[in-house]
Amino acid sequence: MSKTFDEQADAAWTWWASLQPHDGNGRSVPGDRAAVARLKRASSVLDAAAEPETAKLFRKLEFQRHAADRDLWRAALVAAVLAHVRKDDKSQGIAAAIGSPRGAADATALVSPLRFKRLVAAREPDELLIAFRRLVAQLGNTANVKDLARQLLLFTSDHQGDIARTRFAFAYHGAASFAPEAPAT
Repeated sequence: MSKTFDEQADAAWTWWASLQPHDGNGRSVPGDRAAVARLKRASSVLDAAAEPETAKLFRKLEFQRHAADRDLWRAALVAAVLAHVRKDDKSQGIAAAIGSPRGAADATALVSPLRFKRLVAAREPDELLIAFRRLVAQLGNTANVKDLARQLLLFTSDHQGDIARTRFAFAYHGAASFAPEAPAT
């Protein structure tokens, strides 16, 4: 049996944390700066898929070997985007972090509505890579790693991609509580 999206997000966070040169409390730990640098430089999802750390993430996500043609690019996308996150911010989800706060008429979203439309419309692996890397950059390379991984996995799911995008849009607009229910994972 495969993992749920939440379990995969936890696994992605563990993988991401193992690469970081700090433990989150200001203490230095070995990490793997070279792997992070290679993943950051990957110009495409295919480049990221060629990295050994991506194979480790693929195993941690418990994707099935027989479906590698379908899931390796998903693991590579997660790896290449998470490589750009320097600091984990658990305070809010990604959509809420880039969107307008509910009820704040004078507040503007961090990501413009046009760029947001491009983000949720992206379907191709390299389009998603570019869009989500830009999003992480706009967040100052600080993001909720678990939520980011979960959103990437959901966006690329054959069965839940469209509902994930819809729920993401509701959260971006500060209306997550009104979003349609997510199907069981």
